[in-house]
Amino acid sequence: MEFLNRIFIFVIGLVFGSFFNVLIYRTPRGLSIIRPGSFCPHCQKSIKFYDNIPLISFILLFGRCRFCKKPISLRYPIVELLTGLIFLFSYERFNFSPKTILFIFLLSALLIIFFIDWEFQIIPDWLNYPGILLGFLFNIEKFPFFSLYGIIAGMGSLFLLRAIWLILRKKEAIGGGDIKMAGFLGSYLGYKNVLFTIFLGALLGLIIFLILIAIRKRKIKDYIPFGSFLAISTIINLFFGEHIFYWYLNLFKR
Repeated sequence: MEFLNRIFIFVIGLVFGSFFNVLIYRTPRGLSIIRPGSFCPHCQKSIKFYDNIPLISFILLFGRCRFCKKPISLRYPIVELLTGLIFLFSYERFNFSPKTILFIFLLSALLIIFFIDWEFQIIPDWLNYPGILLGFLFNIEKFPFFSLYGIIAGMGSLFLLRAIWLILRKKEAIGGGDIKMAGFLGSYLGYKNVLFTIFLGALLGLIIFLILIAIRKRKIKDYIPFGSFLAISTIINLFFGEHIFYWYLNLFKR
């Protein structure tokens, strides 16, 4: 029975992943998420329901549109698979409980933000604002100060960095979406973890962007999609944060 529950949860996640792909593609382009139905971004032909089954259709079509034979972006199966794993992991961690839904929202929002910010340098408010409110519910046993302090620490630290950079360089380096995302993460993680997440995100962003500049995939003046790196650093913090913290402490015991 438990095995069937896991299969069911994973399949539901795949279905939601297919919908997340719609959000990732359409919302930054100002397109309706309802109409028209699924279509090929290359030839604009409508996709039949049997070609729109999460993961399976991509495999059966060998990753190409049935009509124009153009490649289907790998983002589609990746998002579907990761969403399935998000649902499964959240169920494994919290079983059937309100926290499961709230944790699914957090991880799913990070997934969506990663892809939208990487391509469009946009962090949607329709994820940030609900995320801030849902963080209070996720930490209801610590209500309200745990989330409140996290919001202040997250938004305050980035707002301060933005102001300093604006004074020194006369231009903005951190967008308003990044600041609101830090508040969203702070509401879930609390002030200690959100500060670590911001530091780790900045470090990852610097390292990866320097590598991309070195291989000429980016230019030094290009915008750094900080929201994408915050999403990665949050995942690292959630899964490995405690191990990293103790590893860091042990450095000073030698």
